[in-house]
Amino acid sequence: LDDQPGKWRRLRPAARADLTDAQREAIAALEAIGYADGTRDVTADRVITVHDRERAWQGWNLYNSGHQPEAYLMDMDGAVLHTWRKTFREVFPDSKVRAGTPGTHHWRRVTLLEGGDLLAIWEGWALVRLSPTSGVVFGVENRAHHEAVGLPDGRIAVLARRAELLPALDAQRPVLQDFIEVRAGDGALERRVSLLEALLAGGHRELVVGRRDGDGDLTHTNSLSLLDGRFVHLRPEATAGRFLVSMRNLDAIGIVDLDLGRFVWLHQGTFKAQHDAQLVEPGWITLFDNRGPGGARSRAMALDAATLQEVWQYGGRDTQPLWSATLGTTQRLPNGNVLATESDGGRAVEVTPGGEVVWEMYNPHRAGERGEFIAALFDVRRLPLDLDRSWVSP
Repeated sequence: LDDQPGKWRRLRPAARADLTDAQREAIAALEAIGYADGTRDVTADRVITVHDRERAWQGWNLYNSGHQPEAYLMDMDGAVLHTWRKTFREVFPDSKVRAGTPGTHHWRRVTLLEGGDLLAIWEGWALVRLSPTSGVVFGVENRAHHEAVGLPDGRIAVLARRAELLPALDAQRPVLQDFIEVRAGDGALERRVSLLEALLAGGHRELVVGRRDGDGDLTHTNSLSLLDGRFVHLRPEATAGRFLVSMRNLDAIGIVDLDLGRFVWLHQGTFKAQHDAQLVEPGWITLFDNRGPGGARSRAMALDAATLQEVWQYGGRDTQPLWSATLGTTQRLPNGNVLATESDGGRAVEVTPGGEVVWEMYNPHRAGERGEFIAALFDVRRLPLDLDRSWVSP
């Protein structure tokens, strides 16, 4: 099957004999959902174009890009201090996934763990844990996607997916199931919870049953955040150990309890196709609203966790509106500023509560005869200056 479009079906542990050819093709198409490299015309020729040293929150920047399976630790002025890199084939030399398959030539998301280990995701295909020297701690072809997070006890939570028939939703057409997997520090699977089943168990059947506008990708879960219980006085459902997730195709965010196997809270607001929901100080739910009111621009925004009223937003300037049709992240910093990654544009900006840009970065990875194309900037995450960097290469 290597020369046929549906080759990735071979990653499934077993083929079901009761599926029709059309159903098998639909499953292959669903499991191939991913992101292009993401390029856009760009005129900036510097990496850091704005740096207000007094008002920007000083730290280290972890970022990954659409050009290669690499991640970088960078200072505030654009100097790279450390690099992790590993190709899909180096980690999975015997994989049945063909070289060059979309999603295998860059990392969709990276997460830094204590001690310099890095979690990295090949979108829709696999999760890898690397040592600071890019040695492979483990790699699993689990169809990981969008995000993995380290848990306080050393375990790992990661989004994964599988396309299959779910008669409770549609007896004829397969759907793409999203899961939260909990894995040991060595990658061993400990549990897997279906988010579609959690929606049904939580009383949200109307959101997914009969829904076809996502072409089988009913939820498209795109962020995963562990709750620590700090804000339970504002949002009673936000108890420690539960997860806040964003579901793009439902224009919804929600809290899921893995032990109960259901959503305990769900909210749909004015945001559309959003990414990166986080519950942060001072009791805000922040997210990147890709196609908010009017759909003319994106915005970094925040909701009051108790009232769900919109309390802050930044959509850029009229001369340079914030816009990323896909992807995008936000991070509220300890000084009250917000770092927003405009992924499609290969750009990240730190803005004050009043919307003033105090730090701006353009992805240094370019293409074209004049460097006129810029690779997608999947995420920029600001880390504190007191980060233990004893693992950084000299």
